[in-house]
Amino acid sequence: MKCCRMSCLLASGVGALVMLCQYVLLADYTSYRLSTGQAPSRFTALVRKTSTSLQQETAHKPNTNDLPDASRSQSADNTIDFNSGTSSSSNRESSQSNESMEDDSRVVGSMKKDSKRVVTTKTDSRKPKISEPKSATPPSPTKSKSPETNRRNPKPKGLSDKQLLCLNIRRGVDAVRYPPDEQATPLDLRASLGDLPRVKAIQSSFPEQDLAAILDRRLQLINRTSPEVLAPRPRTCADERSLSNSCDQGRGCLQKQLPADALTRISQLTGRANLRLQAGHVGQLQKLADQVRGTYDIIFLSAASDNHYVEAQALLHSLHTKVFPHFSDFAFLFYDLGLSPQKRKTFQKYCRCQILDYDRSWFPEFASDLEKFAWKPFLIKAHAHQARVVVWMDASIRFFDNPAGLKTLLTEEIEKFGVMVGHSVPDNCFSTCRATYHKFGDEPCAYLGLPIFQASVLVFRNDPFVQRAVLEPWAACAFDESCIAPVAVECARWCGPAVENYLAYRDGRGGFKYGLCHHFDQSVISLILHKLYLEFSPELRIVRQQTAVICRGDEYEYFSTL
Repeated sequence: MKCCRMSCLLASGVGALVMLCQYVLLADYTSYRLSTGQAPSRFTALVRKTSTSLQQETAHKPNTNDLPDASRSQSADNTIDFNSGTSSSSNRESSQSNESMEDDSRVVGSMKKDSKRVVTTKTDSRKPKISEPKSATPPSPTKSKSPETNRRNPKPKGLSDKQLLCLNIRRGVDAVRYPPDEQATPLDLRASLGDLPRVKAIQSSFPEQDLAAILDRRLQLINRTSPEVLAPRPRTCADERSLSNSCDQGRGCLQKQLPADALTRISQLTGRANLRLQAGHVGQLQKLADQVRGTYDIIFLSAASDNHYVEAQALLHSLHTKVFPHFSDFAFLFYDLGLSPQKRKTFQKYCRCQILDYDRSWFPEFASDLEKFAWKPFLIKAHAHQARVVVWMDASIRFFDNPAGLKTLLTEEIEKFGVMVGHSVPDNCFSTCRATYHKFGDEPCAYLGLPIFQASVLVFRNDPFVQRAVLEPWAACAFDESCIAPVAVECARWCGPAVENYLAYRDGRGGFKYGLCHHFDQSVISLILHKLYLEFSPELRIVRQQTAVICRGDEYEYFSTL
């Protein structure tokens, strides 16, 4: 009897062992099919009942060493859910991380807080050869094979919607599917832009009537393509509420209404001595320009200091994979604003760019303070004459995988507008020191209702109007501390009160004040574009083409993957 019982127990144990081996093999097979984006097979469906009964009969868990590599970092109880035909949440995310994403050990800082839900993958230690800048065509990032895989990927914990967007842009799983690029060959801008002459020097003189004619033509184009912005600009500074603290006490008020005709607006920008580059200024900018030889269709321009080194690597990844392959005649200029020698050497090795020096001794002492942002107008103005189009990018800019939209931006849009700027936020007059408006001969209340623009990404066409009426006043203001960075107790860097003032104005409640904070280069370029384009200025926003987004704090150690 004892032998019989032992035989039964032995047979039962062998049977259970066989079923357990089948279960582990099936788990491997199903996990493989899920990781490759395939739906579970019929075979998987046929054994659902068997697997369910097996889980009830045995208390043993499958050995995690037998699971696929992507699942080994998970706890031993992360098993395959046969009833749903999919993996558990951890394994499902693991398969997608291995399938369509790059090494997630180098994602934004907040992603690292949730290491249990994001499985890292091993990086190939082999380093590819670095190609020459002009001939380099980097491989595009791997995309997921199934859009359904993206829909199944839950939002990782600890990430805001904006952080998730920035992460997915880098992974190549953009939520929006942009139209394909119909022109397979790299774009040549010489055949795409109009007949306006290129400016070939940092400073040139042009008749104001010619500049006004260019502006009028551009405003007419906006009128035809965007009739919804035809509403006339309301009268400004018309009552005590809108006038508020705009004027300086004891000095009286400056211009309270922007001129309606383009020629007068042009004259007010080009005719003021303080808004024109002096001979010494031109010489200082020429030192920057002399670091670059030749001319190009496009100059991509950026800069960073040590504290934005890793953030700038994410910008380079975006440029290498989603921008550079679609253009032929371009240069990428990157200014060293304070990189350590080792970081500069590494940057030079991988960036496919020209690293240039920003020698602070060439410029006014106040401009050595990088947080006053005088350097940005200097850099853009110094190189604008060396290309047909200049694209400025902060280290936080990330490009969508939208080559057709990018080409439209750098041809049709820039031809129509001359300038394209970042997305706008509440009114500039609340977020700019009053002293800056006074340097331009205007009162802040004259700009009520016109938004401030982001200066993180800017596009300028090299033509007489842009050079003389936009870039020169901007750079001239940057040489004057009282213009770009006026000292005022009431004018702070934190703009919380400015937003509250904007809401009070918008909702028609209570009083409000102007100039409660300041955005330096951003404030000045917004003022200039408002003066020129008036109520049409919001049409200059790059967001129309969905080409780029600001991802502040998004860091990626791109160089370690090369």
